[in-house]
Amino acid sequence: MSREILRKILVELGIDEERIVDGARLFSDLQIDSTEAVEVSLSLKKACGVNVKLDGASDLRIADLCAVVDQALAARQTVPAVAGDAE
Repeated sequence: MSREILRKILVELGIDEERIVDGARLFSDLQIDSTEAVEVSLSLKKACGVNVKLDGASDLRIADLCAVVDQALAARQTVPAVAGDAE
């Protein structure tokens, strides 16, 4: 799910769809700038409800960013089990 959402966001920023592959790094390979990184973060928050901070120092690969988003979604949807009284 997150992969398709991220692909759509990046295409809307003008990145060629052929360049959006799992191993592509956001800053060094796809050449997004800091303003676009903020836009990606805001779009992910709007589409998925997760906060992801992107910066050039952590030049994430597409696959890594998708994993982060998927983990955040899974954590948000996990309902903690509460032990009840057995008596």
